[in-house]
Amino acid sequence: MKRHLFTALFVVLGLTSAFAADAPKPGGDAVTEPKQALAGIPRDVLQDMRPGSRKADDAAVKATEVVRKNVEGKTATFKMTVGSVEKFQKKDAPDVTRIRLKSTNEVIRDSGAAFTVFLMVVPDVTEEAKLAKITKGSKIIVTGVVSNGEIIARKSTELHIDIMDAKLK
Repeated sequence: MKRHLFTALFVVLGLTSAFAADAPKPGGDAVTEPKQALAGIPRDVLQDMRPGSRKADDAAVKATEVVRKNVEGKTATFKMTVGSVEKFQKKDAPDVTRIRLKSTNEVIRDSGAAFTVFLMVVPDVTEEAKLAKITKGSKIIVTGVVSNGEIIARKSTELHIDIMDAKLK
């Protein structure tokens, strides 16, 4: 009898810990650093994106697929220094003018490849009062859903992350 009780207890505890390990952790899908977008890009692809590489364009296409899986549709919270404040016109709403905030350019490195990070944020329409205070050089925290993440190979390799309907702090 004691043996069966011990076995049942062991099974219940084992299953409980197994389910606890599979349970989603709060904030697990949140993106807080641009470098998180680069996680999982194969090392050979990163090496092909080094300056002067003839394979940079093809590598950027492969890397963009990984970046999109890592960030698109996820909630992101970034600290950023505003590089510019511009009017922005959405294609699907030509009569609505919004404000777009672009960050100053930051450079991050991964496996020898340097990425210039470009954050573009379109604040939620309810953030009008906060937008009036923001100017070039302001340091802000933005939270919103990432609508686009991509890598572009130009003279330097660029990581672009766009956040739409963001909340400002």
